[in-house]
Parts: sequence; structure tokens; C-alpha cells
Amino acid sequence: MKRKSPAIKSTRALKDLQKTFFALISRPLKPGHRMIPSPLSERIIAPSAKLSPHERLELYAQQYWWRLTDSLREDFPKLQTYLGEKRFDALLVRYLKRNPSCSYSLRHLGLRMPQFILKDRALPLAKRNGASQIAKIELAQQAAFDGASLKPLRIEDLSAKPERLRVTLQPYVQILPLSSSADSLFEDAQEIPFRTAASNVRKQAKAASPKRSAPRSLRRGARTIAIYRQHRRIYVCRLTPVEVVLAGALREGGNLTQIVSKTAQVFQKPLSPDEIRETFGRFAFRGWIGIDSRKSE
Repeated sequence: MKRKSPAIKSTRALKDLQKTFFALISRPLKPGHRMIPSPLSERIIAPSAKLSPHERLELYAQQYWWRLTDSLREDFPKLQTYLGEKRFDALLVRYLKRNPSCSYSLRHLGLRMPQFILKDRALPLAKRNGASQIAKIELAQQAAFDGASLKPLRIEDLSAKPERLRVTLQPYVQILPLSSSADSLFEDAQEIPFRTAASNVRKQAKAASPKRSAPRSLRRGARTIAIYRQHRRIYVCRLTPVEVVLAGALREGGNLTQIVSKTAQVFQKPLSPDEIRETFGRFAFRGWIGIDSRKSE
């Protein structure tokens, strides 16, 4: 005779059942992707014709972990390259134990990864800073791909009086200071694919995963990089000191006269008009400068 599942007689009982179910399937899997047995399985799940309560729950546990870890692999391919497959996979398990998915969307699942890595004692100390910065760059790539876009500055816009032309840095341009050569792991440009569908299973994601190369060491050294999109491709480039200042002035916003003045005043040696013009021209060519339609206060 089949055992009946316990009846749900109240909203509280339903919530308790849901909490128990999630607690069971969200525990890290054992070697071989097996779920840890628990006597609670038989209390909340009835057996089927072919599967025991434990086996039925195990299917959910496997799909839970495979989907989340595959999602993080898609978001952090360079981090996986740097750490190596085994160390990276172990990091994902530790991360998800402390930062379980709490949203219907996996878009923001990895947002705490850079901070988590810095405090993760299971990682060698020599690897933490570089790994954290690589994770920051990969998150910035996502933000650059998804970020809003303003009307870009055009040559004809420069015919307006400088004090009336308000400009700003495009929202999708991400400016990131680094203390290592973490940016050296990234190509000059790469196409960002759309995330695979939530229904994809582990086998499909495995087949689509990129080749993994050996971990690389990073050199120390401060630099500032920009991550931006152009024609559905993501670019990573280092900025000169003048470009860093101009990007900051643009991010604050203002009219064209104010932007140029802020940029020129930062340096002890006055910048020549040609330096400012060339830097401004590079930003405009990359599409980084947007028209700020907000009215002056």
C-alpha cells in the first residue's frame, strides 16, 4: 500500500513544509552528485512507482545545484581559468552555502563574489586579491552589457554654446581601479552571449562551456580600466591619468565648459588644449559621452 503524504491543513504548515524541502535540497551534494540522506525525506515525500522519497528529492537537489553552479560558471569564466577547475568548483559550493539564491532571477547571483573571495580562508592568500579583482571585472562586463544608454554626443552637437551643452559619461561605461594585472586575462574585445535558458540541464551547459587553460599568476601594479560595450561586444582597456580624470568629471556631469575645466585643474602641470581635445575625441569616438538632458539647477 502506498503511504500518503502528510496533509497540509494551514498556511503555517505549508511554509514549514517548504522550508524543510529547501533545507534538504540546498545542502551541498556528496561526491558523485548524490544528495545527503535524511529521515525527513520520507516524512514529506511519498514514494513513486520507481523511486524512493530520497531518490525523488535527489533529483531536485541535483537540478538546484547544477543550475546555480552552471549559472556562476557562465558569469565567471576567467575566474575559473585563474583558479583552476577544482579550486573554482569548491569556491562555488562555499559561496552558495553563504549566499543561496533568493530571487526568481539568477542575474544577480554572483554579485557578492568579489567580497566573498577576499574573506574566503579556503583560498590561498596569494590568490585572493587577484581572484577578487577578476570577479569584479566580470561583473562589470555584465553591467556594461546591460547598462542604459543615452543619446551619444555627435559632431553637430558641438555647434551649441559650450556652457549650454550638458554631457555625461554613458551609464554603461564601467570605470574600475585595480591593484594588479587582472585585466591581462581579458581579450581586447569579446562577444557576450545571452544567458542560457533556465530549463537547460547540466549536460547541455557542460557541452557549451569554454576550454579551460592553466591558472595564471598576476603582477602587482595600480591601474584603472574601463569596461564598455560597442556593437554587441564588450571591451576592456586601460586608461591614462588624463582619461581617468576626464571620466570622473563626466560621471559627475555638467556643461562642456565645466567638464574641460575640471579635467585641466587636477594636474599640477596645466594640460594643453591638444591633450584635452585628443582625450575628449577618443571618448567621443568610443561612444562614451552622452547628452545629459537634465536641466541645470
